Parts: sequence; C-alpha cells; structure tokens
Amino acid sequence: MNRELNIKGKKYNYKLVRRSNCRSLRLRVYQSGEISVSAPIWGLSLKRIEKFVSSAILNIDPKVLARQKKLPEQRQNYLQLKEKARKLILSRLEIYSQKLGLEYRQVSIRNQKTRWGSCSKEGNLNFNYRLYNLPPRLLDYVIVHELCHLKEFNHSKKFWQLVASIFSDYKQLKKDLKEKYNLS
Repeated sequence: MNRELNIKGKKYNYKLVRRSNCRSLRLRVYQSGEISVSAPIWGLSLKRIEKFVSSAILNIDPKVLARQKKLPEQRQNYLQLKEKARKLILSRLEIYSQKLGLEYRQVSIRNQKTRWGSCSKEGNLNFNYRLYNLPPRLLDYVIVHELCHLKEFNHSKKFWQLVASIFSDYKQLKKDLKEKYNLS
C-alpha cells in the first residue's frame, strides 16, 4: 500500500507492506530512493507505524532521500526512451531477420544492467533500451548477434560465421562495444 507522510513540512512517499512472517518494523531505502516499510499483519496500528517511519526518516542522510524527488521525472524519461528504442529496434530487426531468413517470437525492451541483448530458446529476444544511444552500426551488430542465436544457440564457429555473413568486421564491433560502451 502506497502511503505519504508529512514530516517537518516535507512529503515522503513510502510503500507499506504487511507480512505474516514479519515480527518487527523494518524500513529500507533503496538506491533509487524508494522507501519500503515492512510491518506485521497484526498488532501495530497505522499511527505507530507512521511514528516509526517519521523517526527513521529523520535519521537518514538527506542526500539519499533527495533521490525521491527525481524518481517521477527519471521514470518518465526512461519510458520515453524505451518507446523510442522499441520502434528503432523493431525496424532494424525486420530488416535483418529478412536478410538472415530467421523468425523470432516476442521482443522485449528492458532496463538490463549488464547485457545489451539476449535470446531465449523459445525464440524470444530481449534488448536493452540503452541500445538507442549506441552508434547505428553497433546497434545493428547487437541485433544481428541476437538474431543469429535463433539458429545457433551458442558462440560456436558456425554462429560467428553467421554473424560474419552480415558484419565481416564483427570482431572489431565486438571490441568497440566492450571497450567504449561497456555496461558493467
């Protein structure tokens, strides 16, 4: 349940989760600035919980809590960029899937921390929304790389030959992606 608490003239949003296996109150502040409070299902009034939250928030570094104000704006920017990435990736996927004669099932655009893309054995493709910011040739390389996994679900010699049928300079592209645009 999403709640809002006014502490010393400032509004703080937090998520209250009542758990059957929880014996005491626990407050967490995530890296994003989101605040979550776990509480037992029975035995604690909302007034008691809010008193705990108020006390805990006053002891948290203000810089951590400042992130909360940025969240809605960041979320909006992410959603806009994700939609732009989806359109771009789908248009490029269409071109390369026809060139390679490969069919895919579903495409997901995600906020992946360590991968540009992935392919499932079911034929689903996942792409990082940050691909939108890559140079077009590297974007296309990632798309071709994942499409090739539909035929060769490994990094064997056959797989790289298939990638090379579109990008003969795939080794350089792979190196550029890792050195200049590493996600991790």
